[in-house]
Amino acid sequence: MNAPVRDAAEARATALLLSHLTPAQAREYEETGSVSIVKTGRIGPLLRKHLFLAILAATVAAALAASGNRVAAGFTPLPAILALLPLFAPSFLIACSRSRTWRIDPVSGPRLLVRRRRVYFCVRIEQALPSADRILAYKNILDANEAYFLQKANGRF
Repeated sequence: MNAPVRDAAEARATALLLSHLTPAQAREYEETGSVSIVKTGRIGPLLRKHLFLAILAATVAAALAASGNRVAAGFTPLPAILALLPLFAPSFLIACSRSRTWRIDPVSGPRLLVRRRRVYFCVRIEQALPSADRILAYKNILDANEAYFLQKANGRF
């Protein structure tokens, strides 16, 4: 694509993006080239998934304790599993948080700040798109169905 056509596409994409942003987000985009979205409330599907995993872990721990299998005297695996779960599962940390701040930029895509920890996601748009279109695509999916995005994307600290 030649430069004038590319510049026109960028200008149209920027105008479209700005029409979908709040005034604060538009200022942020003009200043930094990225957009922040603050989400509140817990995410039901993720909580249900982790509740199931916690019940499964408790069942396994109870079975081990009942059979007398302990790694060390007085040790049961359930508290250790629950204590270490946030370290290994970003989605557990996200599911338990009441407030999340998404930061979307066109190069690295969406990343999440939750409880002073950054979570990065393995997602990308493979087509050659104007940067504003990339931001708008990520913003739309996060606004429309954050839980779906979190279930499909692989998060890492």
